[in-house]
Amino acid sequence: MINELLNLLLLYLLMALLPAYFIFNWINHQTENIKASVVLSLGIAPLLMSSLLYIMLLFLPGQSTVIYLLIAFSVLIGHMIFFRKKFNIAFAASKYPITFDKTEKILASLLLVFFVCTLAYSHWRPLSEHDTFEYMFLGKQLALEKQLIISKYRYNEASGSYFIGLHGLLYPILFTWQSMFNQLMHTDSEWWFKSLSGYYSMLFLSVFILYLKSINPKWLVLGLCMLLSSFALVFSILQFHLEMIRMFLFLAVVYMSITFIESPRNQINILGILLGLQAGVHFIGLVISIISLGLLFFFLQQTYAMRFKMLMKQCIIFILFGSIHYILEYFMGDGYWWQKITGN
Repeated sequence: MINELLNLLLLYLLMALLPAYFIFNWINHQTENIKASVVLSLGIAPLLMSSLLYIMLLFLPGQSTVIYLLIAFSVLIGHMIFFRKKFNIAFAASKYPITFDKTEKILASLLLVFFVCTLAYSHWRPLSEHDTFEYMFLGKQLALEKQLIISKYRYNEASGSYFIGLHGLLYPILFTWQSMFNQLMHTDSEWWFKSLSGYYSMLFLSVFILYLKSINPKWLVLGLCMLLSSFALVFSILQFHLEMIRMFLFLAVVYMSITFIESPRNQINILGILLGLQAGVHFIGLVISIISLGLLFFFLQQTYAMRFKMLMKQCIIFILFGSIHYILEYFMGDGYWWQKITGN
């Protein structure tokens, strides 16, 4: 139990809190809403670490967990220093005062209590979701082999398994990180990976509250009651699956798309990463991201040439941080996602 708890705390520290700290100012520069920046940073951080590990397993296989961690944090810290010099911004989260009104204090306290309860729930309840077992199996294989091979025939001789994948690999690679830490700490825990459903449920509800409050604070209680009255949402929260990650990313994309339309900052916009991560988690996310880019082109107020220039950078980031998987699968793998679309 003690080793599992240490494993959980270390993973949240290295996969969520520290990466979130390194990207916070970058995101805050885009949103200009410190509360939204904190929530988005905490949500993006684990998936960004997953995306970085995907790239490393693909192009730098066979390294130790420590090497992968050092490279990932070097990238994050390097970007932080570059961003600081470019915009002359002091990097200290304490310099940004966060104030809460009475309603926000109550909601924030309830969300924290909710998250603690989900931690206990995820430790107590065993896994039962079929898809999650498959994702975890793939994630553990990647941790053992420390390489990602895109091929037309994915047969693992040691386990006798044949993997067919429609979706991106950012979700199973989260368990790859967990498995690597298990190896380092000589434990066999799945607690952190299971708890991510509750973690992203908390962040999803936080974005929903912030967005609704920006429209009309009077709608908060009614909106939350209506949202939580959905059996599908409550069922998703109670499952150990990627659904709440998808829902968080979808709502974050909506939030940042509106921000981008109102005040586009082409040079470093976070929207491209959100779209890429959304695609890298699930195939439906790829479809939604492509539609989102099309809608953004239509709704932006600039000239067509400027719209194209603004969105091109987002498209490049979108490819690098998630949708590159589908391109590689099409040309080097079995192209299963394309077969599902075309039927061939």
